[in-house]
Amino acid sequence: MVKEEELGGCKPFVKWAGGKRQLLPEIEARIPWEALRSGACGYVEPFVGGGATLFRVLARVPGVRAVVNDLSPRLMGAYRAIRDDVGAVIERLAGLEAASMRRGRRRRSFS
Repeated sequence: MVKEEELGGCKPFVKWAGGKRQLLPEIEARIPWEALRSGACGYVEPFVGGGATLFRVLARVPGVRAVVNDLSPRLMGAYRAIRDDVGAVIERLAGLEAASMRRGRRRRSFS
């Protein structure tokens, strides 16, 4: 199992069907690391999903040019929101968490 620190402190923010986290050792063996480090090529991830491979590449080659995509427009929207304004995403998630906690307390009070 790949540990979070091996992903550069980042980990997939969502569980995704077809996730590649368990396959990272096999995938890494096929990545042209020297070409990425030299800038001769960038990293393209056509099916980013939870992003395990992306986060590994970004951790090992800081500043690499990366292009990511996925078939899910909602998932890509989440990645764009995190890229463009992570503070707003964190604020929104905190609000959702607080609302969920309030609902949970109300349900328990009626039990």
